[in-house]
Amino acid sequence: MLNLLNGGAGSLRQAILDGNASPDISNDIQFPNPGVTGTISLTTALPAITKNVNIFGPGSGNLTVERDTAEGTPFFRIFTIGAGVTVSIQGMTIRKGLPAAGLNGGGIQNDGNLVMSDVKVFECYSTANGGAIANYGTLSMWFSTLSNNTAEREGGGVYN
Repeated sequence: MLNLLNGGAGSLRQAILDGNASPDISNDIQFPNPGVTGTISLTTALPAITKNVNIFGPGSGNLTVERDTAEGTPFFRIFTIGAGVTVSIQGMTIRKGLPAAGLNGGGIQNDGNLVMSDVKVFECYSTANGGAIANYGTLSMWFSTLSNNTAEREGGGVYN
């Protein structure tokens, strides 16, 4: 298991921070294939993505990014996509997202343009809308699966 407790060089958290700070129009985050496999267990929320980025994982059956469910772990969704940005997520499973009470998007909240390919969003929960994904922008999905997600209001899979 790859555990990103504090982030640091080479982590997904640091790659997002570096991409957000980059003057480049678009950035790529590439997980070495097949080098990084298993589970990235997050104990705190990833930073919101505020710049165009492509995130390439080794496959939805090979890499999971999830919220750690140990006692005391705060509530948070896995990915937050800012307004006006284009994000591509490929080749990973997103699991166990759970934002704070009343917030939408258990796994992902998208306010930009999100393209997903070979992504599984699994076991995410929202006390509001969008168990897997709360979409307020543009969402395109190919060869992706949303399963076992729950929202207390609307859109267990996608709130659009």
